[in-house]
Amino acid sequence: MKTLNSLLTICSFILFSTLTSSLYSQVETPVTVRVIAHDAKLIGNSMGSVDITIKDQSTGTILASGKTEGSTGDTKRLVLNDKSRYDEISTPGSAAFQTTIPLTRPVFAEIEATFHTAYTGHPITMTQTQWLIPGKAMSGDGIVLDMPGFAMRIQHPLPHASLSMQHKEDVHIDLFMIMLCGCPISPGGTWDSEPMEVEALVYEGKEFIRSIPFENTATNHFRADLSGLQQGSYDVYVSAYDPRSKNTGVEKIHVTLQE
Repeated sequence: MKTLNSLLTICSFILFSTLTSSLYSQVETPVTVRVIAHDAKLIGNSMGSVDITIKDQSTGTILASGKTEGSTGDTKRLVLNDKSRYDEISTPGSAAFQTTIPLTRPVFAEIEATFHTAYTGHPITMTQTQWLIPGKAMSGDGIVLDMPGFAMRIQHPLPHASLSMQHKEDVHIDLFMIMLCGCPISPGGTWDSEPMEVEALVYEGKEFIRSIPFENTATNHFRADLSGLQQGSYDVYVSAYDPRSKNTGVEKIHVTLQE
C-alpha cells in the first residue's frame, strides 16, 4: 500500500511539474500588424478596416485574429519624405492590429490580411509568412503588408443597364476612384491622376473592340464617353494603371447601347 501511495505521489508530482513547466514556459509575445495601401497610407477605420488572421502554418491553428484600427497615419512620413534605413512609418494612433500571443516555441506564422470594401467588388487578400519567436516583440511598425489596388465604384450606368444612343449625354461611364486607404486622386495632387492610365476596355463577346480613355473630371471622379460605339451589348472592364507605382485596379460592367 505504501508503495502504491508512493507511486501515486510521484506520478502526481511529475504531472504537476509538466503542466507547471508548460504553463510557465509560455512567453507573451507582442505582435503588431499594419496594412498599407500600395503607394499610399495605412488602411484603418475610415475604409472599414482590414481583417487580420495570424495562424501557425504547420498546424493551421489560429493564434490571433481581429481588425486594423486607427487612422491612415502621417502623409509626409508615409509618402512624401525620403526614408532612411530603419525609419518607422507609423505614428501614435495610426492603423494597426495589435495583439499578444503566448508562445512556447518559435512558430512559422502565416499572417493574412483581407480587405472587404464597398468600393471594390472583390475582396483583396494578402498573406505573408514570418517566424514568431517567444518574447521577441514585433512592435513599432511591426509586420507591414503592402496591399495593391484602387478602391473603385462605377456610378453610371447601373449594372446591366441599357443606354439610348438618342441621349448622347447619358452614353458614358462615370467612375469614382480613390486609393485603398481613402486618399484622394486628382490632377497634380499627392496622388496625381495625370500619369495614371484609366481606360474602358470594351469587349463584344470574346472580341476586343477598343479602349476608351477616362477623363479626370473632378477629384476622385472620372468619365469615359461611349457614344463612339455602335449599338450592341458590351462587357466593359474599367481598368486603372499607375506606371510609376505599378498599382492596378479593375471593375467590370455590362452595358447595352440601343436606339
